[in-house]
Amino acid sequence: MEKKQKMTCEQVREIDMVSYLAKLGYEPAKIRGNDYWYYSPFRDEGTPSFKVNRRINRWYDFGEGKGGSLIDFGIKYNNSTIGEFLALVANDEFPVTKFIQPSNSKEKEAPKIEVLEVKDLTAPGLLTYISKRRIPISIAKQFLKEVTYTNGGKTFYALGFQTDAGGYELRSAHFKGSSSPKFFTHVKNSFDTLCVFEGFMDFLSFITIMKASDMPIDFDFLILNSLSFVTVSIEQMKNYSNVHLYLDNNEPGDRNTEEIKSLIPGAEDKRSLFENYEDINAFLCRPGYSTKLK
Repeated sequence: MEKKQKMTCEQVREIDMVSYLAKLGYEPAKIRGNDYWYYSPFRDEGTPSFKVNRRINRWYDFGEGKGGSLIDFGIKYNNSTIGEFLALVANDEFPVTKFIQPSNSKEKEAPKIEVLEVKDLTAPGLLTYISKRRIPISIAKQFLKEVTYTNGGKTFYALGFQTDAGGYELRSAHFKGSSSPKFFTHVKNSFDTLCVFEGFMDFLSFITIMKASDMPIDFDFLILNSLSFVTVSIEQMKNYSNVHLYLDNNEPGDRNTEEIKSLIPGAEDKRSLFENYEDINAFLCRPGYSTKLK
């Protein structure tokens, strides 16, 4: 097999970021002139805070205060070195093209995600993906659906986690998004303790850890699906005697944990469960850990 020539940093910087994000499965939530706004590929959120300026071909994540070129994005997104990312792009044979959008482009909204079908989870590709996240198939099928949807005129399918407003959080190996209406998900089991998570993957990881340890799951659950729903979900939290917080181990997680604790007397920060890991799923996927659950 012919060895593919490694791309240079300058060549990779010339790749159109909007096209590259589309190849990964990310479509803009809105377009305003040269600015393409996305829900951040790095976290769950309710308001798009990740912007690509297509005129200069650079991105900026307002949620983290970081940005840069496609190389900076690729290193962070793939958790790789510069060399590893350059090799990844070369092997993917992504066209080296740069698009400069005219400065007088009219503002327009990107196509919305439209759900076509919701059914039980059976697609091999989705089952493989959830297994790689160390979530047993039995647990995945209990809480997730297989959702077929359109995005930008094309049809896709993804794991779907329903919100209390009727929308779906959508995940696959190459896509992270949601259908309207986006909202939190409250799983009620009639217990006095509420466990709060940022996203459904952490919720499923918690269930997996508890079942693997043969521990009783005597909790209700609140999956925010975005930290933007912390404020509106406070009233749900106030209905519980105990509130356990499992937000991410990062600055937004720290800030929102402290905000909830200031509003809910007795709310407890339980992130010691996955100390030294950014979230519960990263803890579950750590090297050397496995369960016998299927």
